[in-house]
Amino acid sequence: MSYAYFLELVETGNNNDRFARWKDGKKDVVGNPCAPLALLFLVALRHLGRAWTSDDLEESTVISEEVIRCFFHKFIQFGSSTLCQQYVNPPLDLFTARAQEHKFRLAGLPGCVGSMDAAHVAIEKCSFRLRQADLAQKLPYTARTYNLVVNHRQRILSTTNGHPARWNDKSLVKFDQFAMASINFLNAK
Repeated sequence: MSYAYFLELVETGNNNDRFARWKDGKKDVVGNPCAPLALLFLVALRHLGRAWTSDDLEESTVISEEVIRCFFHKFIQFGSSTLCQQYVNPPLDLFTARAQEHKFRLAGLPGCVGSMDAAHVAIEKCSFRLRQADLAQKLPYTARTYNLVVNHRQRILSTTNGHPARWNDKSLVKFDQFAMASINFLNAK
């Protein structure tokens, strides 16, 4: 991620009420200044991108694990709503679909607008009652599974909400609105 894009991301977060508790100038209950929002965004990105634990993040930033945990939950909500709406855009018309299809056509896949697969995101602390559903047969850990469609440049065109890791691709595709709309479009022809 470029620094300019990071600053844009922090500015978007600064204008979002979800992060009101960490905005610049806010103080905690004993009067100490809150951790800077930019640093908290870096913490969340490091956790997602490099799988650093909360303990590692606390040691490197001197922000408590509890603050990191609370912020990360808000960050995930922010990503799945605000950022997803802003950056995840499936082709909605034939012209846009044709633009996505061009590179696939050159590779010998005419009509293809994206590649689809499931991605597993590990869950460090899964509640016991959900453990069986979130244990995948191929993974040694609990996880949530997301069905993603990406173009040839690895830009996400569509994603589902998280589902139990035990579900296979055939089950996940039924909850993928982009894939189901594509199938319905092809069946209508």
